[in-house]
Amino acid sequence: MPSPPQHQQLRISFPVENWPGWDIKELSLTRFEVDFAPTLDLGGCDCSWTKAAAAKKGGHGVSNSAASPREKCLAMARDALNVKVDAATHDDYCSDSPIFHGVAVSKPSPPIHLALKFALREDLIPALLHEAHMYSAHLERVQGRVVPYSWGFFMGFLCDSSHGAAVDEDSEPIACLVLEYWGDALPIRFDHLEKGVRVHILNKLGEIHRCGVHHGDFAERNVLYSDKNGVDFRIIDFDQTEPHMCGQGDKECDVLRQVGRDMGL
Repeated sequence: MPSPPQHQQLRISFPVENWPGWDIKELSLTRFEVDFAPTLDLGGCDCSWTKAAAAKKGGHGVSNSAASPREKCLAMARDALNVKVDAATHDDYCSDSPIFHGVAVSKPSPPIHLALKFALREDLIPALLHEAHMYSAHLERVQGRVVPYSWGFFMGFLCDSSHGAAVDEDSEPIACLVLEYWGDALPIRFDHLEKGVRVHILNKLGEIHRCGVHHGDFAERNVLYSDKNGVDFRIIDFDQTEPHMCGQGDKECDVLRQVGRDMGL
């Protein structure tokens, strides 16, 4: 897969007829550039900035300020990523932080499978934003090889999209990180895998370390497996990462050596 285009709008349709209790038929969110986000304090963050960020719509799709409303709407439509969420999900769709599989269809291109990672509550947005920042600022050079491609971080309001109500000071901001859909999490423990496979996965973790990132929650559930084009893996879930500059190389890194021991290597 080539590097994803930088869509400025994300439009999502949900299978409300298949999900009892879920009443959000559609969402329309706007790209938020994570490199300009405030410094995060994940322990007790003041999230008041998220309302302003979610409300900052427009300004991306049409550079000509003299464009008519119709021209602006057409430009935004052309620049939108349209995703239909799959009704089959392994996640709790009523959770405040669900992860869904979706398919983007843009004729004449073939369908593109995506993972949509949501924060449907304001206090959950900083951790998701932190993860999005990891993808864009630290893991960009290993996207598509070690970690999934990131399609961007998008923000908006529930009432703005799903019910047509006006956005006011009580509106709940939400966010979505869109990633390449790679596959399912490993179904067995690391030490039950063949040694060569374990080494291959550990080498991928080493590439993340060389990006200056300590994963912070490396486990089987955060390693995705796919055999569609030969067996390969992707490492995910970077909301607990920390800076890591050991400067010792993979073989001498204490963190990687401990992970290797935990994997039975």
